[in-house]
Order: sequence, then structure tokens, then C-alpha cells
Amino acid sequence: MRPSVLITVGATLLVHLAMEAGQSDNKPANAKPSLDRAEIEKWIDRLADPEFRIREEAQEKLRSFGVEVIPFLEEALAKNPDANVQRHLKELLSRFNTIPTLAPTRVRLQLKQVTLRETVQALSQATGYRFELPPAPDSADTRVVYDWNWQDATFWEALHELCTKAGVSYLEGWYSQDGKTIRLEPGESHPTFTSLQGPFRVSVVGFHYNRSVSFLSGPTRWNAASTVQRNEALSINLRVTVEPRYAFTGIRDVLVEEAVDDAGSSRVLPRNNMDERFSGYYYGGGRMYQQQVSAPLLPGKLGGKLKVLRGQIGAMVVAAERPVITIETTASAKPQRLEKNGVTLHVEEVRDDGQSVQVRLRVSRVGEPNRHDPNWVHTVPQRVKIHDAKGTELRSGGAMSWTTNADSAEGTLVFYREDGNAAPGLGIGRILGGKPKSEPVKLVYCEWDIVPTQIPFTFRDVPLP
Repeated sequence: MRPSVLITVGATLLVHLAMEAGQSDNKPANAKPSLDRAEIEKWIDRLADPEFRIREEAQEKLRSFGVEVIPFLEEALAKNPDANVQRHLKELLSRFNTIPTLAPTRVRLQLKQVTLRETVQALSQATGYRFELPPAPDSADTRVVYDWNWQDATFWEALHELCTKAGVSYLEGWYSQDGKTIRLEPGESHPTFTSLQGPFRVSVVGFHYNRSVSFLSGPTRWNAASTVQRNEALSINLRVTVEPRYAFTGIRDVLVEEAVDDAGSSRVLPRNNMDERFSGYYYGGGRMYQQQVSAPLLPGKLGGKLKVLRGQIGAMVVAAERPVITIETTASAKPQRLEKNGVTLHVEEVRDDGQSVQVRLRVSRVGEPNRHDPNWVHTVPQRVKIHDAKGTELRSGGAMSWTTNADSAEGTLVFYREDGNAAPGLGIGRILGGKPKSEPVKLVYCEWDIVPTQIPFTFRDVPLP
């Protein structure tokens, strides 16, 4: 019998992101985070501005830098004598000290002479994530064995080596309905340039290059100096992904700090005053695991390579999920109302047909949390969970109807039992196809700990268009 030896399996969570500097070609590069001292100090100075709007903007901007800004805040607190600035700095530091840290899942795993399927089973045990691997008939390919030696590797490092060595790819940014399942597919993925940083993975999707000429301008009898308008633009497209234990609620614009081509020319586009302001979301609201973003670069000579491309992507990340309100109810129960920590949950009606549970409810939240989480009302359907009498979490089917205003949301949410109708599709036929039930269910409303962070990236020798 072929030996299959599992020496050690373990997963640990560290409290900081510690990675080494980048690699070349299409291998993952580990980016080193960096913050601009002058920019940080500019926003700290604005904490003393007499205008409330500017002070608020400065606080929001400093929060967006994530935990890496803490040393700058502590230094300013020790040096700045302004009482108002010190008060704002203490508030910021207090907020950073109470939020969870975005630590990557760590893998300590040694395997000898194991197949791909055995490797996936061990990696699932080590990370707590489920893996989907399509069934395959017994063949020489399925009997190929591998040796693995992951010593304190991050989840992304281990997954990258697995895909590269075993010739499989994974469906990026899709973690199934449960948010914890990685789907692997046979066949190698396309070569790409990847930067791994803790729980984040940034990859280059490609470049977009455009040249145009407009004849709506040009020399005339009255303006001989006018010229034909010529435009040239270059941008790079990136995809940023987070591992399943976290989620994004918003991605901000990309800041390119260094872009040098093989002729030694900088391709960094100069930033104007608007670019220095707090930029908006690419996407804001519910949980997501990946987002594609782009950044403009200076056009130049066609062809060649970017010898180095370095920058940061601002993101808002769900670092933890905390149950706040729990209500036990049945389909025959009367309406219930519960308030806790500034959140009011009113369950108006519960319907249970044996295959799905429909809950008509209203949730409201007022006060300080809403000011820092304006998209809260749009995330309520993802914050509500249903557990059956056995403690199994039902799969969310989203909202059948949903209305929101500034501080409340109401409508009907649908949840499906996995042991219900096996027919595909989640339409009205499935909702009405089961038998009425009155089993007790537990409804849980969760709050999210949302952490602002900067995701550094570094790429080398990326071909230009």
C-alpha cells in the first residue's frame, strides 16, 4: 500500500501582518506596507481646524489608513500641545486599540506521498475552510502523489503552491453560499502576477491602453493656433481578494506609489488636489470577497515592462461578526420586539413550510454606529441568521422584499433548509412546495467589526501594452 503520512497539521492566527519583500516574474510578491509621513502629518494638523467638516474629514482619513497609522498618532500625541488635537488623537487610538487585527490564517502542515484529494482534506482540516474538488474517475492522474512542507505559511501561500504544483485552479472570490468553501477546478490557471499580503491577494488582470484623435478642435480662420485634440491613456486593472474568514464592505481607489518602466521612466500619474482628498468607494455595502479596481498610469513608449509597480489599495474589512440579539420563535408565535446596544429588532411574522423559513421583520439602529457605517441598512439581510432546532444554520436566500431609510430596514427574508426539496432553483415553487411546520427556530442579528486598512502590493517585470 502506498504510504500516506500526515506529520503535523495546525492553524494559528497571528496578530500582525508580517511579510517579506517582493518576488519577480509571475510568482507571488510579498509587499511591504508604507505610509507617507508628510500626508499623515497633514491630516493630523487638520484635526485642529476650526471648521467641523474638515476635522471630521481628517478623522475619517486617518481611520482609513488602518493600524499602520498608530505609530504616527502616538508620536503626534506626545509632541502636539493642542488640547483639541490630543483629544481627537486619543479617540482615534482608542478606536484602533479596540478593533480586531486582520491576521492571516496560518498553516503548519507536512505531508508525504499524498494525492491531491488527500492534500485538500488535510488543508481543510488545517484552515477550517471547506474545499470543493470535482469527482474524477480513477486514473494515473488522480494517483499522482506529492510532498508538502508548509511551515507557518499563510493560507494564500499554501493555496498558491497547491494550485501550481498540482495543476489545478480555484474559482477566485467565490466561497459558495456558506462563505467558507473554496472551489478547485482541474486545469492550470492562466499565468498572472500576484502579490500576497497577509489575508489579502492582489493580482494583475491586465492593462487598458487607449489613443484617440478628435477633429472637433483644430485650426480655423479665427484661431490658427488651435490644434487637433489628441488623447492617450493607460490604466492597470487589479483584482483584490480576501480569504473567506473576512469580507470586504468597500474598496477605495488605488494609490500607485512607484511605477518604473525598463527605460527608467516613472509612469506614476501626478496627483491633483482632488486625488489627495478622501476618495469614494468602488463598492460599498454588503459583504464581498473580491473586487476589481483600476489605477491610471502615465502613457509612454509602447512595449517593454514595468520593472516595478508598488502601491496600496484602501479597503473596509469585516474583521469579526458578533451576535447581538437572539430571538427564539416559531411560525405560530406572536410578534416579538427586542432592543440591545442601540439596535431594535421587531419580528412581525414567521412562516415555515418545511423547506424554507420566511421572516418578516424590521430592524432599526440609531446613534454613533450609523455615522461611521452609512451602508448599514443595506447589509441587514446579511446580518440576520436563522438556526433550526438542531443548531444548524439555514442558508440565506436573501430578501423577497426590502425597504430602507436612514436608520432602519424592513421586509421579508428567506432562509432554506438543506434537507428540503432537492430540485434546483429557489423560486416560488420551492417556497410553497413544503409542508407547514412549527418547529422552533433561533433568529440571530449580528453586528460587524469593520476595520479600515491599506493593502500594499508589489509587482515586478509586468509586460506593458
